[in-house]
Amino acid sequence: MRSVVFAYQKTPFAQHENFKDLMSDFKDMNKSIKQVDLAAIVSVLLDLSFPFSNLGVFHPAFYPSENLTEVHAAFMTNLNQFETYLKAYCDATK
Repeated sequence: MRSVVFAYQKTPFAQHENFKDLMSDFKDMNKSIKQVDLAAIVSVLLDLSFPFSNLGVFHPAFYPSENLTEVHAAFMTNLNQFETYLKAYCDATK
């Protein structure tokens, strides 16, 4: 199954220049944004916590700040959310 993501704003996205410089590092991520990633992307755009059972990854191009340290922190928050969910799932299913 495929989903389409179309994002537009009158000014370039905050990460536009950083993303352009680092595009080769995100080659695999750019090939497809999975439907499961949409919850993570929307969470970042709306400045909300990642949903507890989220298994998606936000795309750095959508991050609303130019600060790469904040992007890294958001990735770590996303990773910690995965870990918390997987631990809870493993505990619940033994």
